[in-house]
Amino acid sequence: MYRDFNGFNEVVVCESIFNCLTVVSVGIPSVALNGTGTDSQIEELQNLNCRSLVLALDPDDAGDRGIKRISNRLSGNKILYKLPYKDGRDINDIGGEEFKSLYNSKIFV
Repeated sequence: MYRDFNGFNEVVVCESIFNCLTVVSVGIPSVALNGTGTDSQIEELQNLNCRSLVLALDPDDAGDRGIKRISNRLSGNKILYKLPYKDGRDINDIGGEEFKSLYNSKIFV
């Protein structure tokens, strides 16, 4: 996992590389877990050089469980947000411009 996000206070955490690339395409730093986060990945997230994380996992049961697991482990270490998905569509389904709107409406975990 790429760790050096100097100059960025916040990084978006995605499940897939495709979602991550969509986020990066609109100029927002992002990492992909290729899933919902293993213990070692959560440890890597804790060590990222940023102050806050936006947990942008997919809006499904697995994504919800991943957000809960990550936030339980990192809540004392990072400022955590999640996206207010509306209709079950993930980042790739909505595209970059609509993602930016969701990103600007993020909520505390």
